[in-house]
Amino acid sequence: MVLEEEIPAFTSWLGPAVVSYLLIAALVAVFAAVLAWLALSAASGPLAAGDRVYRGVLAGLADLAGMSGRRVWALARLAIQESLRRNVLVVLGLFALIVLFAGWFLDPQSVNPGKLYLGFILAATNLLVCLVVLVLSVFSLPADVKAKAIQTVTTKPVRTSEIVLGRILGFAIVGTVLLVIMGFVGWAFVVRSVSHTHELEAVDLLAERLEDGRVVGYEGRTSLERGHRHRVEIDPDGIGSTDTTQGHRHGVRRIAGDGETAEYALGQVEGLLEARRPLRGKLRFLDREGRPSDKGISVGAEWSYRQYIEGGSLAAAIWTFEGILPDAFPEGLPLEMLVRVFRTYKGDIEKGIAGSVRVRNPTSGLQSDPFYFTAKEFTIDSLLIPRTLAATSADGGTRQVDLFTDIVSGGRVEVVLQCLEPAQYYGVAQADFYLRSGSGTFVLNYAKSCLGIWFSVQGVHSAAL
Repeated sequence: MVLEEEIPAFTSWLGPAVVSYLLIAALVAVFAAVLAWLALSAASGPLAAGDRVYRGVLAGLADLAGMSGRRVWALARLAIQESLRRNVLVVLGLFALIVLFAGWFLDPQSVNPGKLYLGFILAATNLLVCLVVLVLSVFSLPADVKAKAIQTVTTKPVRTSEIVLGRILGFAIVGTVLLVIMGFVGWAFVVRSVSHTHELEAVDLLAERLEDGRVVGYEGRTSLERGHRHRVEIDPDGIGSTDTTQGHRHGVRRIAGDGETAEYALGQVEGLLEARRPLRGKLRFLDREGRPSDKGISVGAEWSYRQYIEGGSLAAAIWTFEGILPDAFPEGLPLEMLVRVFRTYKGDIEKGIAGSVRVRNPTSGLQSDPFYFTAKEFTIDSLLIPRTLAATSADGGTRQVDLFTDIVSGGRVEVVLQCLEPAQYYGVAQADFYLRSGSGTFVLNYAKSCLGIWFSVQGVHSAAL
């Protein structure tokens, strides 16, 4: 996730935002009154202009105070009926056609199919709903004037503000209903599109044995599905998981048999449609000689959001996390990371660039032995740092240390990333490494996205009217 600036808490910006809105609204009102006074002064003099502006302001306030909710609702119902007469529901049929045939054009073999399907469905929903309410709003009053239907309304005891507000409310209801229907259909489309599983047979697995012949696990690969496979690791009890490919993984379990007659079942997709709750840290860099640096190396990319560290050197990216408590992370630190790669030579393109991650005490400098991994571009990789860690001392000896007793200091811990291959580079930003402090629900996050579209719809038709 690209995060160039920290997202403020809702309660921290809501109050100042309301105050700013009221201040801007007051300034706009004063500016409009001054502009009207200047225009009227040129025609009838400053005193008469001031009197007319004053009377106009009082009339406007009286108009607002005298609005009737019943009349506004009646005009809103009239706007809804007008929308139905104009066959606004045809847009639902168009949306259904888009959903039906989208699978022909969206590539399920993409690096992150969940992001692809979700981005497509939200963009289509936003475009169609905003376009419909825009057309309704723009041509509503002109069509009534042309058909002389507006005279029927204006001759009734209704105010001009009630006519405008009633149409805004009516078109808002139409847009909301369309958005709810499209949002539900879009959610079902996304979930169905990314759902899949693989087949795994005993002949696809290779047993891992100790020197005495005991089986300690199995390794293999799944069947090809939607253009990809997964590597599988299974323990002797028949429980395991796949690696992360195209942003997701699967759980594996043995359902019958044993050895060469075993039957396995893979679970549904995990990791694509998730709502992560990240605990982010502060990022700093070390240069190729291990000295502190304000930023990493520039590899010539126009967008400097990510900085790079050189492989095969002392260069490192270091995140400092705060608020690390044993109660919050009883099983260890669930680290998730997104690492970009810049290659100065092609090498083995099928093989990723190797790197390491260590955890370090920010006060004493005690650090764990490295955890080795291979960078997977455009994919969030997960690493669980256990409670018990191995640490190598200066004399070459190895001892076991406790994560929270020896590594975490005052609720703070450092995570050190290094690239191990010379002449290759890792690119990272501050938001690319985080500790997963919990999980939300995808449905709630999807609903928030639809709420953002709803605000866009209200802005579009209110401005158009």
